[in-house]
Parts: sequence; structure tokens; C-alpha cells
Amino acid sequence: MKKTGSLVLLLLVLQHSFGQFLQENGIDPYHYTSQKKLIANKGAVASAHPLASMVGTAILKKGGNAFDAAI
Repeated sequence: MKKTGSLVLLLLVLQHSFGQFLQENGIDPYHYTSQKKLIANKGAVASAHPLASMVGTAILKKGGNAFDAAI
């Protein structure tokens, strides 16, 4: 029971921290416009949300593969 409570507390703290990060960087995860771009040299990332595409692109740029970017 103690582990479950600790896990819930950790998840709440992480959720709050992530929300603060998005607000500080001017990114609104709930109100965005759908933009379709195609810029590719050696790979491509597609997702339903722009933030997910940004993260996938960053992972590929750092040397990750498609499986890493999908997670």
C-alpha cells in the first residue's frame, strides 16, 4: 500500500511539473492547430499531436531509432 501511495504521489508531481514546463515554454497542449508539414532528409515522424512529433524528431536527431521514437 505504501508503494502505491508513493507511486500516485510521484505521478501527480510529474504531471504538475510537465504542465509547468509547457506553460513556461508557451506550448498549450490542449489548443493547437493542425499543421501538415513535410520536411525529410533521412527520416519522418508523424503523430496526432505536434508535441509528440517534436519529441519523436528530437529522439531521431539524437541517434535514436524508430522504435525509440515510438515509445
